[in-house]
Amino acid sequence: MKSIGRWIVSAVLIALVACGGSVRKEQEQRLAHLRIMKAAVMLSGQTAACANHFRALLSASEYAKVTGKDFVSASSTVLGSESRRMRQELISGKADVEDLLARLDPVPEGFQNAVDKLEELHEVYLKIYNLSVNPPGSLESGVDKIAEWEKAFDAGAGEFETMLSEIENGGKE
Repeated sequence: MKSIGRWIVSAVLIALVACGGSVRKEQEQRLAHLRIMKAAVMLSGQTAACANHFRALLSASEYAKVTGKDFVSASSTVLGSESRRMRQELISGKADVEDLLARLDPVPEGFQNAVDKLEELHEVYLKIYNLSVNPPGSLESGVDKIAEWEKAFDAGAGEFETMLSEIENGGKE
């Protein structure tokens, strides 16, 4: 009778450990999902901010042409101190994005494709960021690039959302 009692206790303990491991794995998956979503939201917001900053610089450039002012005077009239503050926020935001992406290493189990897509989005973001923070002499040359990159980012973001949805619903990568 003692051996049956030990066997039952052992079986219950094994079941608890297995169940606890399953719960822990599920919690880790949820945490990974949240980290990836946070990185995606931050990346999307920063991409939009960079594109908007570039457009603000373009407006200042156009104002300079119309008024005959130099770009610095025109940008200070159109943007005031906002341009410098916006640029600093973009630089700070980039550091935050890089930090969030670094936290995804190692890639959580089951999320490799989503993280790969996030890295592709990051590459597009970096193009827009660089154009916005270090604009070319002729801002007009960047207008088509920004539009093209925003379109690529939006398409990639849609694919990324689909991947996460499939993971969330128990689909395979």
